[in-house]
Amino acid sequence: MRWVNRIQSVIANLFSTKRAEQQIDEELQAHLGLLVEEKMRQGLSEAEAMRRSRLELGGIEQVKQAIREGRHGASLESVLQDIRIGARVLLQQRGFSFVAVLTVGIGIGSMTAIHSFSQFLFNQSVAGASRSEELATVFVNYKNTRSTRPSNAYPHYLELKERQSTFTDLAHYFRFETVFATDEVADQVTVETVSGNYFRVLGVMPALGRVLEMEDDREDAEVVAVVSYALWRRSLGGRSDILGQRISLNGIPTRIVGVAPRDFVGIDLDNFTAPAFWVTLHFPFQAPSLRSIPVGQLLTSTAGGASVGRLRPGVDARIAAANLNGLAGNLSVVGNRRIDSITVIPVSQARIAPGEQARTGPRLNIFFAVSGIVLLGACFNVANFLITRSTARRREFAIRLSLGATRLRVIQQLFIEALLLSIVSGVAGVLLASALLRAFGTTVSRFLGIPLTMEVSLDPTAYSIAAILVVASALVFGIIPTVLASLRNPVDDLRNPKPTWTWVGFRISFRQVLLTLQVALAVMLMVAAGLYGRSLYNISQIDTGYNTDSMLLARVVYRSITSTAARQAFLRDLLDQLRAHPEVASVTAGPGTPFGFVQAKVSLPDNPDLTIDTRTTQAASGSFETSGIRLIAGREFDESPSDKDGSVIINKVLADSLWPNQNGIGRAVNHNGVPRSVVGIVEFDRCFGLLASPGPCSWTAFVPQGFQVNLRLRTHGDPARFAPELRRIVRAIHSDVAITDVETLGSHVAALTANHRTSALISSVFAFVGIALVAIGCFSLFESLVKDSAREIAVRIAVGATPRKVISTTLSRGFALVVLGTAIGLGASAVMTGRIADQLFNVASTDMATFIATAIGMIVVGVVASYWPARSAAHKEPITALRQS
Repeated sequence: MRWVNRIQSVIANLFSTKRAEQQIDEELQAHLGLLVEEKMRQGLSEAEAMRRSRLELGGIEQVKQAIREGRHGASLESVLQDIRIGARVLLQQRGFSFVAVLTVGIGIGSMTAIHSFSQFLFNQSVAGASRSEELATVFVNYKNTRSTRPSNAYPHYLELKERQSTFTDLAHYFRFETVFATDEVADQVTVETVSGNYFRVLGVMPALGRVLEMEDDREDAEVVAVVSYALWRRSLGGRSDILGQRISLNGIPTRIVGVAPRDFVGIDLDNFTAPAFWVTLHFPFQAPSLRSIPVGQLLTSTAGGASVGRLRPGVDARIAAANLNGLAGNLSVVGNRRIDSITVIPVSQARIAPGEQARTGPRLNIFFAVSGIVLLGACFNVANFLITRSTARRREFAIRLSLGATRLRVIQQLFIEALLLSIVSGVAGVLLASALLRAFGTTVSRFLGIPLTMEVSLDPTAYSIAAILVVASALVFGIIPTVLASLRNPVDDLRNPKPTWTWVGFRISFRQVLLTLQVALAVMLMVAAGLYGRSLYNISQIDTGYNTDSMLLARVVYRSITSTAARQAFLRDLLDQLRAHPEVASVTAGPGTPFGFVQAKVSLPDNPDLTIDTRTTQAASGSFETSGIRLIAGREFDESPSDKDGSVIINKVLADSLWPNQNGIGRAVNHNGVPRSVVGIVEFDRCFGLLASPGPCSWTAFVPQGFQVNLRLRTHGDPARFAPELRRIVRAIHSDVAITDVETLGSHVAALTANHRTSALISSVFAFVGIALVAIGCFSLFESLVKDSAREIAVRIAVGATPRKVISTTLSRGFALVVLGTAIGLGASAVMTGRIADQLFNVASTDMATFIATAIGMIVVGVVASYWPARSAAHKEPITALRQS
């Protein structure tokens, strides 16, 4: 039980210090008394015996310290003592502590937030599923098919389910959008159609009622659904009596049998939005993305979905993939789709489609690298501060070393101070990371182009990442000052402390090296911010081709209206009511969004070899006037059958390509193989995309098809204020029709450039932090250098040196450091900015104007920050400076 006694001794020494000290005093007094008695027996007087006993024993305090260092827990006690001292020192220097915690916290927080976001995207377990680590997603890669999201045709799923041997079971699911209607509202929601064993395979238990079962997945079964927890609380009041009630999905009466768990959103995080309902694969609605194939007939369809299974014990994804690929060659051909290979990925790593992961990974790496640069710059800045403090305290350390303190003890105290600072910064960083994810998680997902179905939160592993960054930060900005302090000769520091720079020379020190590197890092951040800023400015100068003032966009979904005649009647009634509304200046309908064009080919009947790749869409009567697109020649479409069957409108780019310097009105063209006549030419060239190069465009007359239509309304007032009225009008005409994606044209354009704005915003914030760090670092460095050499400066001024000479000498040395750091930063930027070239718009990654502006800006910041300490020293009275030094 020796270790038990040792633990008890450690606890007593740490937490009962008064008693421990009393025991030491009692033992020393007893030992001293024995020595005195022994010497008195030898014939010495009491006073002489006491004197000789004290000499033999040694200094009482030294003996006490030796006893303290030898008892159990002494090392831990010294650490706690240094923690208390370090905390007092940091509290006494609140300004320094605040700046250090803020800057290092920003670096730790941003890196922790980005790590959490990466974990969310690429390693996220399925909330609500049991033993999620056993689940794997099956992707079938088909020959001659390109997609960021590999799919699995339903017939192939059925064959794999029957033949495979590595999964306990396989389930299948699709996602579609449909209309959910209640007495109060109709809205378009995402519905996940699943095989009857889907919930059983995932091991998902309902929050209320039951989940879907195999008996529900039959053609003759009652139409039932499981509702998501979020929609149950939001739209259905969270009522427990919702079970058994019927709702309308796409006009189909559907009975609710259960409520999904609170955080369960299915498997995919980037496919449409979070499911509002789960129904079986035999749900009887028409799926537009399947070209109106009833979902119940997918047994013979080439439409894709996804499969998920639970691996057998001892089987991993690699073994399962080998098993399925061995079966791939024997699977039947569905349509013209032949299997190339089968990929099996753990569900936690497949919630973002593989193609999306390949696209978004590099962007997150850029953010992570930028955050690392900020953290490194902050560490360099804090290291400079700590070196300054250790320089100012060198007499203190010299005295401590002279009195017997070991260099290891001094190193321990300085490092604990740095570690304390880093721990506080880490706590601040974790809090900042959590706030950043809540505030900007959606913004970053928009930057990445991923419509996330869940809110991003701090990942549990983020705390370990933060702890690693805390220790790493402490090592970076704590070790250098500590080592420098321990290497000094205490005798030299006491007799003749040397300044770090003199009038005749400027000795290179670690502090100057750190400042130079800090300038280089800040320059890299400034270059990135400048490039993103110029890119954003170029985007703001784009002529969209539309008049964005007072235009409202909306998508009307009428899947519950089954007949073509009824849909056409609904659309006519809607347009008539909108045109008659006093707040509507004009309105038009079309199949897509303002920049939603598709590929087409245009050729001349008499010259079929001249074929031009264009982008095309449909336009209704009055579309160009409502959209603000200028008509150069000819006319818009009318409602005549001849326009719908044989007319086309083209833009000036296409007209000039087909008939240079000629009038194209009335000319014949083949548009996707259909003979048409040009009736109008317009000034619009952004059909390849808002950020794409201008190109040839064409329009054919709008013929309503399918189950939805896009509206464009020009209002007399604020278009956003008309949105509730638009919803009221639509619902008054038909209660089961949903209206969605209601936004102004300005908002729509802004959404298309959200990733560029996000990049510019984040890089600008980091660049500002970098500039602030450089300014603080320059000021701190030269203030301490000037103070360190105050005696020499005072003597020089006393014997005739002018203040101007002092200022110019200091500025020249500051200028040299900043120029060197700027040159290093520009060189590194020229190498690194190539990684963001694909994220820039009409600006080169080595844009000379940006590099020059960055260099000038950084030099100005450095010189201005160096000027104030120099000016203060130059205008101080020599006698005052000599007395203070």
